[in-house]
This record gives sequence, structure tokens and C-alpha cells, in this order.
Amino acid sequence: MKAGVGSSGSGGLEEVVGRINGTDGDARGVRLEVFKWETGVVPQIGPKPQDVVDAQMPARYDVYLGIMKHRFGTPTEGYGSGTQEEFQDALKNWGEVGSPWICIKQILLFRRGTRDTDNVCS
Repeated sequence: MKAGVGSSGSGGLEEVVGRINGTDGDARGVRLEVFKWETGVVPQIGPKPQDVVDAQMPARYDVYLGIMKHRFGTPTEGYGSGTQEEFQDALKNWGEVGSPWICIKQILLFRRGTRDTDNVCS
């Protein structure tokens, strides 16, 4: 299964996906392959950064992982951030063909170092 990631920083993702692949993935005969713009996109001079990402993202993937931490990302033309644009594309595809499965992970950091998480997966 291919997974696209929308995030303003997705540190730790490889470890989590490795755990899923090594446990539930093995048991179900499924393997997640993650596409991240940070490592899967070749930089270019000239076009706007989000245009470069969009041109190199897979057209379709099975799972969309949106990861929200302390920042929303960099604004792009027409969107609050590249993360929002990637989510909107995933939502549009889901409406048209019933995939990808969409999962949003929100990590809330508080001033005293406590941490809370919310998950929305549909």
C-alpha cells in the first residue's frame, strides 16, 4: 500500500511505519510504502516549491497521513499551507474514487512539557 504524508515536519514517521509493517503489516500481508516530499522530491530552480512537490507526488495512494504539530506549514498559492493543499487533494480523490483512507494525527504540545494527541481517521 502506498501512503502519502501531509506534514510540516514528519519526524519519527519511519519508525512508526516500520513498527506497523513489522507487526500488523506482516500479519495481514500488507506493507506501507511512504512518500514524503522531504525525501521523495527532487528540488528544482524556477517553479514554486509546492508546484515542484505536486508534480512529483504519486497521482494516487491508498492512505493519506496528515500530521499536525506546532506549525501548519508554509502558505501556498490558494491554500494556508502545502499540508492543507495535499489534504484537500486527498479529500477530493476520496470523494471521487473512495480512496485514500484519510488519517489525521494531531500532536498538541503544552507549555509545561505535557503532551496530548488527537486522532481522526475515516
